Amino acid sequence: EGSFDAGGVSARCVVRKGAELLMFYEAVDAARSHTIGLARSADGLSWERIGAGPVFSPSAEPGAWDGVAVARPWVVPMDDGSARLYYVGRGAEGAVQRIGMARSEGNDWTRWTRWAEEEEEEPGGESA
Repeated sequence: EGSFDAGGVSARCVVRKGAELLMFYEAVDAARSHTIGLARSADGLSWERIGAGPVFSPSAEPGAWDGVAVARPWVVPMDDGSARLYYVGRGAEGAVQRIGMARSEGNDWTRWTRWAEEEEEEPGGESA
């Protein structure tokens, strides 16, 4: 009770990383807020949550398109040990949902950076 997934677990994505299975899941708290949690398993039957909170949350940027909810995780492992997290996000405008992508911080799949936050400025001051 009171945890970030106390209201239930929804869509999930299971991937193998080394000898363990990782399950990224849509978590809902008691107030119906949607975040993405992470659990691990050695056998696919018994799961242990990793950390006390979500590994990916709505953006804290004012007016962000994914500032209210993040959901429906899909993780793609990359050859260099990093991963991509694709997700559905929703902002304050309500019914409009969009697909976003975040990149893991190297091979640490508990830390993510939204792709839009990584955009570099092109010569001449324009965004890529």
